[in-house]
Amino acid sequence: GVFGSVSATISSITVTSPNGNEYWSGTKSITWTASGIDGDKVDILYNAGSGNHLISAFQSYIAGTYSFNSIGINDGSTYKIIVADSNNYGTNDISNAVFTIDNTLPVLTLNSVTTPTSTGTQTISGTFTETNLNSITVNGNVATSGAGTYSYLLSLNEGSNPITITATDLAGNARTVTSNIIADTIAPTVSSITVNPSYANDAGRTLTITVNFAETGTGMNTKYTVIPIE
Repeated sequence: GVFGSVSATISSITVTSPNGNEYWSGTKSITWTASGIDGDKVDILYNAGSGNHLISAFQSYIAGTYSFNSIGINDGSTYKIIVADSNNYGTNDISNAVFTIDNTLPVLTLNSVTTPTSTGTQTISGTFTETNLNSITVNGNVATSGAGTYSYLLSLNEGSNPITITATDLAGNARTVTSNIIADTIAPTVSSITVNPSYANDAGRTLTITVNFAETGTGMNTKYTVIPIE
């Protein structure tokens, strides 16, 4: 135990979760087992290396679980949970090892993408800030990450390519950024070219050239080029 010892009704308490090396954010379940009699109560506390702090008092010992909201508690990696007899803190148990509270979302940025592009692949890259990083994914695929940067070579489909980059930490906090790349790897197909007038031999006259072409994703388009004769 972590307190002084006197006689107690509850004969034993064992903290089962968190019991060391967990990463928690938001609301999680503190669990324990205990031996006692009807009506016995336990207090639930946390310790971050600098004293004990009450979370909740007079919980039924037999419940074995308590919903703990960690929002508002400082992020840190030195936390332990204590469950103690409410009438005698001498009967208690504490987490075997420290666990981490992390309620801060990763910071994530995306470098500028090239769009539209005529290539079939593009490297997606950017920066992140996260002490407890679990992964960074690009459209669900794990990116290479380290030293605050990440990258992933993305294969592009013809047309629109939505991109979703997500950074997730070990506590489950996630940050997402999005973008889109237009890939156009197919050259336009020219269907006809007409010149009006069809001949001109006088300086200063103007020719109108009409080009009809098909471009993937846009349908038929007409382009006019006016060329003066000198």
